[in-house]
Amino acid sequence: MSNETQIVQWLDEVSDEEQDVAGSDSEDETVNDAAIDSAHDSESEIEESEDIQNISEPSEGTYFLSRHTQRNGPKVKWSKVPPCNAVRTRAQNIIVHLPGVKEYARNAKSPLECFQLFFDREVIQLLVTNTNLYIDKIKARFGRDRDALPSDDTEMNAFLGLLIMAGVLRASHLNFIDLWAQDGSGVEMFRLTMSYKRFLFLLRCLRFDNTSDREERLKLIIWQR
Repeated sequence: MSNETQIVQWLDEVSDEEQDVAGSDSEDETVNDAAIDSAHDSESEIEESEDIQNISEPSEGTYFLSRHTQRNGPKVKWSKVPPCNAVRTRAQNIIVHLPGVKEYARNAKSPLECFQLFFDREVIQLLVTNTNLYIDKIKARFGRDRDALPSDDTEMNAFLGLLIMAGVLRASHLNFIDLWAQDGSGVEMFRLTMSYKRFLFLLRCLRFDNTSDREERLKLIIWQR
């Protein structure tokens, strides 16, 4: 084979290789274009799904999320926008009667009248009767009769009033004698109402029932059960 023939053969081989490279490049470009189109389509789908989600779910600016929730429990959403009033009211939300106290209690205007709604004359008389029965039972233990005098309606009302005032003043952790202190730290109302000894005596003797027949009444209750 001559040199010229060898050179022509080499040139033909080089030309074929260039054509192969060009063909592979065009295929790569086609693949890349297809990948770009696919990525663009997927991004479009994601944007469309986000738009649908935004339409179906309210934005965070329209409601509050509760902070205090049960463990592993759902969070509570509090809407900032009031609900539509053009809907039928649920049966449990229909107000049958106006809230407030009953008609009998509406006539009470002063604190004393409100107090008498709970401790009326019948209750006070019950306390006085049973307390005096217990005082008669234990008065023999006292050397002087004035130390075990019976009570009455007025004194019983005053005694209950002092108990309520002690609760108002948050005196549950104080010694009662501190409320009768005369050095300026006590409460004048307590000293002017009754003595400290009389208050303790009534507190000890206060009874809601007759202790003399309590056992018999308990037997009847147990038998009825």
